[in-house]
Amino acid sequence: MRTVLTLGLVAALSLGSLAACGGDDDDFSDIKGSATAAATAQPTATLTADSSTGGDTAGYTKSVRDESTVLKKALKKLNEDMLAAQLNQADPAVPAKLKADVQAVNDSVAKLKAMKAPESLSKFSTDLNAALDQIKKGADGIAEAVDTNNQGTGLAAFADLSGGEAKLDAAIATLPA
Repeated sequence: MRTVLTLGLVAALSLGSLAACGGDDDDFSDIKGSATAAATAQPTATLTADSSTGGDTAGYTKSVRDESTVLKKALKKLNEDMLAAQLNQADPAVPAKLKADVQAVNDSVAKLKAMKAPESLSKFSTDLNAALDQIKKGADGIAEAVDTNNQGTGLAAFADLSGGEAKLDAAIATLPA
């Protein structure tokens, strides 16, 4: 669905750019420049730190808070499905459900790790990345436990998930308002 939205946005930007280029004075370079700009436009915001101002702290903190909420929801769903799996281990849908939950957690972790913190928040970024690394280790451990049916691996992974989530909460609490 994201690909469809991205392609739709690029197409809309292309049409909008070409429509704005109307008039008799247009030349090929104007059209080519508009089409190139539309084709390379990024429909999703990518946070970057501006070295001259110390970065967009407000934008970064909002994005981190928003994505950490998504991560917390994914962690909650994974925990709920792990508990449900214990009660109904014979259900053949359990492994696929848990792996989908793990993928959602890892996708959210990757999005948070990709965000570039302003220099003023370097300590927060270090703490956040430590929490995210632990969460990813736990999620990957759950996937391994599902594949191997190893209860010890699953328990260790659950401990990593819980510890990483606690570190995430502690890091988020230090973000400026």
